Amino acid sequence: MTVTTLPVAAMTLALPYGLVVGAAYLLALRLNARLYLENGPLWRPIGLMLVRLFGSVALLGAAVPWGWAPTLMALAGFGLARPLVLHWLDRRDRAAAGAAAAAAGNRGEG
Repeated sequence: MTVTTLPVAAMTLALPYGLVVGAAYLLALRLNARLYLENGPLWRPIGLMLVRLFGSVALLGAAVPWGWAPTLMALAGFGLARPLVLHWLDRRDRAAAGAAAAAAGNRGEG
């Protein structure tokens, strides 16, 4: 019985693990783009890019000892993180824009 429950448990945990790794990767990518656009030193965005790349490879590579199915689930979670994070960021940005427009309307601007 433990032979069949271990892969199922690992697969169940691998999907949220991949989601967290993917969300961290995408949020770091967003920060990386901002660092490139700022007038700061160039080593900061390059360093973050290397940490983002090697960190995601190392964290997803940590799922390999769990087996091929949990590793595939972790990669699926990593891919699934993109639409979820983009949706969350879009909702957050729209709420901030709406609050700014409401504040401008209350001041008589616009």
